[in-house]
Amino acid sequence: MTTNPKRRGRIRNSIIAGALTLVLVAGGGAVWAADRFLIEHVEISDVSAYEADSQDTSATDAADGTDAGLP
Repeated sequence: MTTNPKRRGRIRNSIIAGALTLVLVAGGGAVWAADRFLIEHVEISDVSAYEADSQDTSATDAADGTDAGLP
């Protein structure tokens, strides 16, 4: 029993397209999961309070004569 060469090529192309789709979906899911669960993201809810606290700390260190910002 022989198959038509055009049919064989169509089946091969379908398998390749399906495998590529599967790899792209799995890769996208892996990138999303890594970004969601492995990479730490900085979250500041109140930027004004953060800046005020940062400025207060700088002013206090300068008044004390310490160099907290230097290693």
